[in-house]
Amino acid sequence: MWWILIIIICIGIWINISEIKNKNNKIKKYESNGEGYITEFKNISYIGGFKDLGACTCELEIFFNKIKMTTATIIDAKCILDERIINFNDILDVSIQSDMQIQNQISLGKMIFFGAFAFASPSEKTIINEYVVINLNYNESNINLIFKSIECSTTQFVHIINEARNKFNRYNS
Repeated sequence: MWWILIIIICIGIWINISEIKNKNNKIKKYESNGEGYITEFKNISYIGGFKDLGACTCELEIFFNKIKMTTATIIDAKCILDERIINFNDILDVSIQSDMQIQNQISLGKMIFFGAFAFASPSEKTIINEYVVINLNYNESNINLIFKSIECSTTQFVHIINEARNKFNRYNS
């Protein structure tokens, strides 16, 4: 009976080791292409920022000098892939903000545009969530890309992006 337990433990260790080898091989493959691949995030909720792209699920690949954002949308039974490159040179700030902070930024914009009537619309109570906000220069305008991380914490998500940006900035200094 104890030998069955030993076999199960050995199989578990073998599976874990092969997953680590596969991940390392994938990283080496990207590094050998000279792209400086760091990591990827799948199933990231893109909330908004680009005027021509609505909320969707995306995949983010973090490289040494850029972030590649890939989305897939289905239009007329065809899958259309959209890739956007976010260069680290264009990123001004990466932060964690609650939905209330994001809403306040939008409310300030409404107040400037609509004046005293900006807060006349009814407000709704919502659950406070945390989002990753990437502030960047895009086509000569300042935009905020808003993401909700599904597979890791927002703190970890921001840390990885900032760490890659810091390495990029040190290398280019």
